Amino acid sequence: MAWSLAKPSLAFAIALAAWTSSPAGLRAQSIADPCEVKSGVTLDARIAACSARIESLSETPASRAEAFFQRGNAHYERKEWDQAIADLDEAITLAPGTASFHSARGRPVSRLTSPRCRRRG
Repeated sequence: MAWSLAKPSLAFAIALAAWTSSPAGLRAQSIADPCEVKSGVTLDARIAACSARIESLSETPASRAEAFFQRGNAHYERKEWDQAIADLDEAITLAPGTASFHSARGRPVSRLTSPRCRRRG
């Protein structure tokens, strides 16, 4: 039986598809996304990458919710409380059952409402 290049290519394509659809593969793909990377990427770059994902017409609501969440976290790190709350509100609107979105929203709200937090900035 003669070996064809199509067979190894097909096998590779199947293996790649299986790996990228697995949880480990999805984590590896998302790690490369500047919107979700926490180290080695500036806050401006994170915000820009998340904004691009939010504005993309091809993204799913879940992906857009995650982008709003990540952008809200970046605004929080920049101490931009109002922008953080607005983005986290959008994340909650798109995925109201995601507890981490509600929890994250509480951080900038407390910065705006707590006198002790306001003094520290």
